[in-house]
Amino acid sequence: MISTHTIVQAVNAINAMSSKQKEALLDEIHEHQPTMLGDVVTLARLGVSRQVHGHVFHMLLVFYNCFSDNGKIKLPVITEAVIVAARNKNMKMMEFLSGGSEDQMVHDTKLFIDGYPERNLLAYFTGYFRDNGLAFPSDENNEAALTTMTMLDVFCGL
Repeated sequence: MISTHTIVQAVNAINAMSSKQKEALLDEIHEHQPTMLGDVVTLARLGVSRQVHGHVFHMLLVFYNCFSDNGKIKLPVITEAVIVAARNKNMKMMEFLSGGSEDQMVHDTKLFIDGYPERNLLAYFTGYFRDNGLAFPSDENNEAALTTMTMLDVFCGL
C-alpha cells in the first residue's frame, strides 16, 4: 500500500509544479499511458466544466506520481478494455451503494473502503473531492468521481 508520506510528497510535488512542469508530466503520461490520459480528456465532451476537469487532472498527476514512484517505475500500459471494465464495475458499485437505506449505504461503503488495497489514496481522493465541493451529487461530479475512481482502480490493477 502506498504510504501517506508518499501521497503527501506527490501532492506537494504536483502543487509546487509550474504549468510547464505539469505539461511535461502530462506529456510523459501521454507517452506511457495514452489511454488513461484520453479517458480524462474525454470528460470535456461529457459536459464536465474546466474547473472540475482540472481536479480530475490533478488526481491523475497525483496517482501517476505515486504509482510510478516519481517516474522511477515503468507501469504497464493500461488498455481501453481495462478502463471500460473498471468503469462498468464502478458504475455497478455506485448503483449498488445508492440502492439501499442510508444505514446500509454507510455500512457497505465502510466495507468497501476497509477492503480497498490502496485505502490511503482512496482517502485522499474522497477527501480532496469533498474539500473541493465535488462530493455533492450532480451529473458533472458523478462523471468526475467515476473517472477518478476508475483511474485509481486501474492503477491498482483491479
